[in-house]
Amino acid sequence: MSDFNFIDFLELIEEGLSTQEAIARLAYEYGLITEQEIHNVVTMFSNSMASFNKIPKWEIPEDPFEKVVYVTAWTEWLHINIWKVMHNAMTLSAMKQRRLGEDVQDAYQFDFPLNPKELSLQLQLQEILKSQKGEPQFCTLRMRKKSRKGVFVLQCLLGMSEEQVVNRLCSKQPWGFQLEHAHKLKLFTLSKFLREVGVDLSFE
Repeated sequence: MSDFNFIDFLELIEEGLSTQEAIARLAYEYGLITEQEIHNVVTMFSNSMASFNKIPKWEIPEDPFEKVVYVTAWTEWLHINIWKVMHNAMTLSAMKQRRLGEDVQDAYQFDFPLNPKELSLQLQLQEILKSQKGEPQFCTLRMRKKSRKGVFVLQCLLGMSEEQVVNRLCSKQPWGFQLEHAHKLKLFTLSKFLREVGVDLSFE
């Protein structure tokens, strides 16, 4: 099921549910989880690295054009966030059932966009990274000034939690990673994109 609707979500918010509760209820109403699993999903979403107090008020513009743009963007945001928390809930369930170690946490989804603007950044990065041409390239990162936008982009790029990214930024050690399929155009485009969010990318 993929036809999530922001209007349905907003109605649950207006009933007094929190963001986490509304997403869990919506997932239940769409048949993704059972009623017994709602609490687990709320807990999983609350424990994610998403800081929902940073999300702006849930108000739809009155202008017809702006309303279409707004609802479309938030519906896409909602769709992505629901699937990520479902993924995390299933990962946690598998970890408990199979009694696997902490390394399973590497499978968690940490990069929760807080709003449509962050979702747009995430989709831009995915578009840049999807190229399958070129050899692997070792790259070094440096953030000129810490910002939520830069931290989030690094979460998406490296598959790390917000806490892990911030800890890396506080370290004085060079921050390197290997970029797969790193042809010249991809390196140039990625470097330009990262520079716009305050992150410098260097490579040999």
